[in-house]
Amino acid sequence: MNGARDRDEAPPSARGCGPSLVLLAAAVPMLALALALRGTPEGTVSLAAFVGLLGASATYHVRTLRELVRLVPRPVGWLAGVAVLAWVAADVWWDAIARQHVFETFDWPIHHALVEAMREGLERGAVPRWVMDLSTGDSPFELYPSLTPRLVAELARWLGPDVPVPKLLVGTAVGAHLALAIAVFTLARRVAPGWLALVAALAAILDAGSVVSGGIVALFHFALLHQGIGLALGAWTLVCILSYISSPRVPVALAVWVLAAIAGVAHPLMLLSHAALAAALVLGSLVPTEVPRARMLGAALHVLVGTALGAVEWLPYALRLAEHGVVYPMAPWPLFELTAHALTGATAEATFRPLVAAGLLAALLAIGSRRGPAVVLGGVALLLVLATADTVWLELGLAPSRWSASLALQRLAAPAKIALWPLSAWLLARLFAVTAGTSVRARTGSCALIGALAALLLAFGARGASAWYVAHRDWARGTFTARWNPDPGGFEALTAWLRDEQRRVGSDRCARLLAENGQHWVHQIALRSGVPVFYVGPIPMLFLRERLESPTPEQLQQFCFRWALRHDRPPSFGAEETERRFGMFYVRELPSWDGAFARIARGEGQLRVLARDDERVVLEIEAREPVLVTLATGYYPRWRAFAGGAYRPAVAVPVAEGARSHLLGFELPPGRAEITCDAPLPSDDAGWPVALAGAFAAVGWALGRMRRVRGLVRRAALVRRIPWPTARTVGLAGLGALGVAAAASWIARREAPAEALVLSAFGSMRTRVEASVRGAPWRPCEYTALSGWYTCEGAGRVLGTMATVLRDHPASWPWLTPAVRVYPLAEQTAFRIRSVRRLGGSYVAGVDDARATAILSRGDEPPIALDGWTELDFGETAPRELSLEIRPHGRQPVGVALVRSSHLRRDRDASESRAPKTALTFARPRGPSASP
Repeated sequence: MNGARDRDEAPPSARGCGPSLVLLAAAVPMLALALALRGTPEGTVSLAAFVGLLGASATYHVRTLRELVRLVPRPVGWLAGVAVLAWVAADVWWDAIARQHVFETFDWPIHHALVEAMREGLERGAVPRWVMDLSTGDSPFELYPSLTPRLVAELARWLGPDVPVPKLLVGTAVGAHLALAIAVFTLARRVAPGWLALVAALAAILDAGSVVSGGIVALFHFALLHQGIGLALGAWTLVCILSYISSPRVPVALAVWVLAAIAGVAHPLMLLSHAALAAALVLGSLVPTEVPRARMLGAALHVLVGTALGAVEWLPYALRLAEHGVVYPMAPWPLFELTAHALTGATAEATFRPLVAAGLLAALLAIGSRRGPAVVLGGVALLLVLATADTVWLELGLAPSRWSASLALQRLAAPAKIALWPLSAWLLARLFAVTAGTSVRARTGSCALIGALAALLLAFGARGASAWYVAHRDWARGTFTARWNPDPGGFEALTAWLRDEQRRVGSDRCARLLAENGQHWVHQIALRSGVPVFYVGPIPMLFLRERLESPTPEQLQQFCFRWALRHDRPPSFGAEETERRFGMFYVRELPSWDGAFARIARGEGQLRVLARDDERVVLEIEAREPVLVTLATGYYPRWRAFAGGAYRPAVAVPVAEGARSHLLGFELPPGRAEITCDAPLPSDDAGWPVALAGAFAAVGWALGRMRRVRGLVRRAALVRRIPWPTARTVGLAGLGALGVAAAASWIARREAPAEALVLSAFGSMRTRVEASVRGAPWRPCEYTALSGWYTCEGAGRVLGTMATVLRDHPASWPWLTPAVRVYPLAEQTAFRIRSVRRLGGSYVAGVDDARATAILSRGDEPPIALDGWTELDFGETAPRELSLEIRPHGRQPVGVALVRSSHLRRDRDASESRAPKTALTFARPRGPSASP
């Protein structure tokens, strides 16, 4: 009896080769028939039978093969996987690196221009702050991370002046993408077998993705190089964290600090990713795993320490960007849409959506797996995916705020995929483990069936997979070579003519080009001709808000525009008699241009420009008294003037009456004045306290690792002398104080004025939504907690969400704030939201469809009709009924927002009038419900 049971529990390879030889013997005649009848249906069936029998025979030796694989050292297996990934990267992108590139699409021209400016600055011995000859005056190295252009520029200087910058940019992108795939492979090997880890890594390296979820489209097509480098560094930070919780060593902790610091400097997205990683480690300390809780918490501390150390760089530019930069938000998904996307694998868009969906399912299962690496990966994925949902930000009170108003929350799906790929491999490994854990009799049949199916898939799917890979490879190569310019000859003639004209202008004058239509490719004109180019469109090319608002002659003259360009027909601006044509490109001169880079805006006198470059302007002023001088560039407080023996700060001068943008101005006395871009800003030293706190924590941890020092600290600790009852009393008192403080904070928030009109689950208990169709009586709408919708029968639906509605500046995108969005189902539909709110102070309200009607009323006060940007002032804070009536135009969705003004960027001068209600008159109009 025991012998029979032992034979049943023995592995198939230990019971001899009988079944395997029988299957092989049966496969031989199938092969003979397939060869004899090839090209016929019978031959195809015979070939399928042969392949299936061969695969079934091989499964009887799967245990032996597994044992042989285990004999291979882990470093050798890792190197083999890296070699495969490197071969795939070289096969896909080597031709792209070797090709001569002329960037004309998306962000590649901007990267090229910034790297060239950075290289010129480094050759002069300093990192540039300002780039005068790109637009109407911008500061990309001040208002955005300069790590990427500096990295490529330093590489260009090291390789020599003959190395083309486009090749270095392409090579950097390929290197970042390969590094990310290798990190995914390393992470997956922590939780799954090597071959499944390689599958996950291949999915990562061949993933098309999207602009918000990373992958080939984001990195290579849209040229999000900053994000690609940040994702690669963030992935390796996660690799080091999993290594640390497995074996806490000092070199691994140091690697976490360095990688986390550089990743935060590379791209702001990684700051939120690090926060999710630290929170996942804290979550892992609360879940029973094989990793000690103290080690999980220590790993979270290391992530925070590394992020804090990088605050010297990322915090100053974050503060400057919040104060002076453009808005670049992306609204999160409503929670019900996020759930639907998760079921289809479309939350983090990918080529291999089933793997993404498997990773999302695995993230839920991994939390209860009791394995430390799987718990951390699952926590990171879940937190980042949930952070892309509007409900999380609304219900937790994270919005509105000055920081959340500018976030691109959908991009959190990109770092989420770093954890989703390994989790999909982990789930597949668990499924295989379940199959392998059954009895030998059951496993024999299942393994034979799996082997037969796998062999058939490999045999008949190889040709299809090969064709798909070749097509995907060619498409990936084309992402670099995508060209907009249909007239290269005309483009070359245009840039050559502009280069000659720019030489005649001279350094004491300025001349800019206004591109009436076009996009990122206009920066190639700046690169080849030296003429600063400003592109008119809904996407801010660079980051400073102080720029052209309206194409009035006054503003065109203030910013020193000389030419107007259009590539399909003559431009709308400029003198017709000055028109020149270069192929499909049309250029006209603007009659308002006078070439003055500096002019006296107030006072009487004359001035001359003695010298000018990107960061230095020398003026000679002839006047009897001080005058107000403006320069043809946007205001930025980094500029200062040395005149009359003292430094004088910059002055923000409106470009026109009622305009929101400002010119750079100075109050200067007669004589010589030197204007430089080197004034100190309050944000310059903002990162040092955070970095020093991180440094102290790092030093404390390092000292704690030293046994001798740790022993001295323990012997000298006063805590050991405190009796346990006293310590317990102190601890309970501290917890009680924290509870009282939390309760007081909650009560204070309830008594404080509302931060915004938030229509959410908690708000629904004191909110009533009604609808009316074609003048019918108002009927109540039903709230569904699962979806977050207010459903109005026959009228439509109402949703409380976060959206980009309020736009205060024509040269920027709207803010991301809480909003109410209605979706009508019929014509002549009206929606009414009634709620008791405590309002007080200054608010901003707006609607994103100029054809819709939105009327706000409070109590017995007269109703207010809202437009794109309406400033409101509520003096009292007593709760009063608030009514918002929305009448969409036709069946077009419309969004309405009401937010406290303190959460949005304010004017530098409160006396200035607000921005125009509409966008630039010469920009292409957008749809009525679309956010710009």
